[in-house]
Amino acid sequence: MRTFAYTGACRAITNLIPESRVMALSGLVAEGLGRAADADEGIIRIWSLGTEGQVRSFSYPAEDVRRFDVDGWQVSLDAGLRSRITAMRHECLPNETGGILLGVVDIPARKIHLADAAKAPADSIGSPTGFVRGTDGVQQLIDRSMAETQGQLRYVGEWHSHPPLVGVMPSVTDLSQINWLATIFDMDTLPGLMLIAGEAELAVVFMRHSEASSPLAERSVR
Repeated sequence: MRTFAYTGACRAITNLIPESRVMALSGLVAEGLGRAADADEGIIRIWSLGTEGQVRSFSYPAEDVRRFDVDGWQVSLDAGLRSRITAMRHECLPNETGGILLGVVDIPARKIHLADAAKAPADSIGSPTGFVRGTDGVQQLIDRSMAETQGQLRYVGEWHSHPPLVGVMPSVTDLSQINWLATIFDMDTLPGLMLIAGEAELAVVFMRHSEASSPLAERSVR
């Protein structure tokens, strides 16, 4: 199938598909909506129609979403991602760990939805007092994620953990990194974004060079 941009807005890449496939998929969606309306729990379901007419269905539980409002932007992430970040932090204790964040960006609406947090690359260095993220496989992960989602999922920032009893406020090193991120993302009119995972809470740290703002943090108890 061929992709093309149908407007000049962000996330405006779509597919050109035959009307017959639209009708088939619409019927599947209509039937699925009827079932979902009768269910007590929320669900995410995706249907895929093969070239020979075969249908595949994928279902995922709908997770509770938490939203952070920081400096005019809204950052959201679901309970599943929060749990995965917590698990990655716990696996590496007493050392710190971290990686890149992937998400969906809507610049006009000033919203960023965090969809995934990658594990630390193999060449990363973690200790009880610091973390240096490596680069092994990072660009390949970003490229693959963008290709599989037609550019919807992109690199949006960094995450790392703090050891027990330290809290989630950014350190001097963290402030240096968020300043660098703000410089990089300012070219796309986006803020620099960092997520810090502590023992009992998460913090989303923002910084924008275009408006000469200081780093701002929004904390949330898990």
